[in-house]
Amino acid sequence: MNQHEIRPMVATTMESDTPSIDIEDSQTGSFLYVIVFTAAVGGFLFGYDTACISSILMFLDGHETLQPDDSQKGVITGITSIGSLIGSLVAAFLSDKFGRKPILFVCCLVFVVSSVQLAASNSIDWLIKGRLIVGLSVGAASMVVPVYISEIAPQRRRGQLITINSISTTGGQLIANLIAYKIQGLSNALNWRLMFIFSGVPPLLVLALIRIIPESPRYLMLNNEYDKARESLTTIFPNSSAFQIEAKIHMLSKDIARIQRAKQEHSKKMIGKPAIRALAIGIMLMVYQQATGFNSFMYYGATIFKDLGMSDPLLISIGISGVNFIFTFVALKYIDTWGRRRMLLITTFLMTLSLFASSLTFQRDKDELAVWLILGFVACYASALGTVPWLSVEFLPLEIRSIGGSLISSTGWLTNFVVSVTYLQLMDYIHMSGTCLVFGLICAVGWVAVYQYYPEVNGLSLEEIRNIFQDGVNLNYGSFVVSDQDSRIGQ
Repeated sequence: MNQHEIRPMVATTMESDTPSIDIEDSQTGSFLYVIVFTAAVGGFLFGYDTACISSILMFLDGHETLQPDDSQKGVITGITSIGSLIGSLVAAFLSDKFGRKPILFVCCLVFVVSSVQLAASNSIDWLIKGRLIVGLSVGAASMVVPVYISEIAPQRRRGQLITINSISTTGGQLIANLIAYKIQGLSNALNWRLMFIFSGVPPLLVLALIRIIPESPRYLMLNNEYDKARESLTTIFPNSSAFQIEAKIHMLSKDIARIQRAKQEHSKKMIGKPAIRALAIGIMLMVYQQATGFNSFMYYGATIFKDLGMSDPLLISIGISGVNFIFTFVALKYIDTWGRRRMLLITTFLMTLSLFASSLTFQRDKDELAVWLILGFVACYASALGTVPWLSVEFLPLEIRSIGGSLISSTGWLTNFVVSVTYLQLMDYIHMSGTCLVFGLICAVGWVAVYQYYPEVNGLSLEEIRNIFQDGVNLNYGSFVVSDQDSRIGQ
């Protein structure tokens, strides 16, 4: 059956006695749990890589021959961001050409190989090369996995499954710190190598499952593989009828045709002032997220606490990653009820206060109190700023959302690289109290930017979001529309 036969069949179905032609009304099978698992592994890889380098750098300080200095630590850490930048951009192109599954397979394969290469490294140069390769895999996975899930998940579960990626990222950070704490008693010639080896275990599980999960139906239809798209939908919805499958195929066909027509106006849309305003705000928030120094703090946490003379720096790192993990659930629970703008303004204000107070306590050598203040900073970050910037693609028109999202993500990786490479050197020059003061000032400037330019879009449709940016940035548009909707409901 080809695409031209879809419309008559669907029309006949609508006139029949079939209870429902909506495939969402059918029950999903156990394959849904495979999707969840795939999402969790994709996020886990990114989270584990972010946190494991913190303990590895501390372990390397006691190594007989390696012992990187601060500038080398910065390169070992930051080079992954450059790899991630390249990987995300390349994967965006290759996944449209070859499919989501092949790219996910290659990502996991590269991650496994690079984990072995890193564990076998005997020089700083090899560590840097290995971290660059890991970055390619992390960046590609961070781009492909959310796209794959959004295209393959049932509509009513799509948001839930995508947000699991954030939870698994923070979960990966927590697991990495727990493993490091458990093996810290081993020799410095072995413990850091084990941290790299363990990072290759989760992608091995994905490689074992990749053959049984289907390709994205949307990708298959974009390449005119309608029969394979039907097979994919049948795997996802095993209890659906043939009529429901054809109705879904018909709906996807219309959506794909609309997007392809919109691509003809791609360049005009991209240079339009409303799109530029929306993109600028998305980039602003992503830069703000990375410029607060949170990820760099996760990278170097164990090293920092060790240098401060803390008796058990890895235990403190576990506490920090645990707080980050727990408060990510706060974001998921309240972001759609309290609103993104309100959550950002409250939490970034508290982040600013926490960093200023930490600067003062570090200056007065009250390190234990400063650790509690840092935990408060982490909790506030995880509650909003750690999640909201990734939602900024909702500002962008659908027809440029892919390239706009890539630009926002790329800006984040670049900022991450700059901050992570310079973080330890900054600490050497102005110590921990001065570093907290600098990032506190950045938080304060970011709060002003959010207050001035970041609109509330909670409860708005995509069409209504576009109207916010038609003439400047209308910060009050969202509250006006929502209140108008409430008044109509009241009538």
